[in-house]
Amino acid sequence: MTVISGKLVVDEDKKLCINMQLTPANPELVDIPIDELLEEYLGKTVHIEILPVEPRWKRGGA
Repeated sequence: MTVISGKLVVDEDKKLCINMQLTPANPELVDIPIDELLEEYLGKTVHIEILPVEPRWKRGGA
């Protein structure tokens, strides 16, 4: 199972992207277009869940 996690953004080309790290070892965040992330799954059945995540401070935590 593939898990993709990051902030949903619109880049300067008006493409819907996920702002995420390419690898755990690289702390740099980059905008990856969603169509590129899903390209390898074309023609396959997929299940996509969108889970909005609130920062801890918004939920009243530390």
